[in-house]
Amino acid sequence: MTGALTFGSLRMIDALGWLGGALLAFCAVPQVILCIRTKTAQGVSRGFIAMWGLGEILTLIYVLLSREGVDSPLVFNYLTNLSFIAIIGYYMWRDK
Repeated sequence: MTGALTFGSLRMIDALGWLGGALLAFCAVPQVILCIRTKTAQGVSRGFIAMWGLGEILTLIYVLLSREGVDSPLVFNYLTNLSFIAIIGYYMWRDK
């Protein structure tokens, strides 16, 4: 795209993608910290975690297989969220 806004060597649209991906990726940090500190995931809905995890997996597969290039901000977001889901899921399983 000609005339694209740039921030150093990064196009503005890419910077927005990375910023959005980072914010979405790390929005689970407060819940993960709470689970680690209290050593429980009590109060977190199993249905929420299951649907969130499945949604992340399916969308990651879509992004990886349906495009000519890898959309790095999205992949970063999905992989980060899956790691947070695993941590919360561990505490949920431990709470059984």
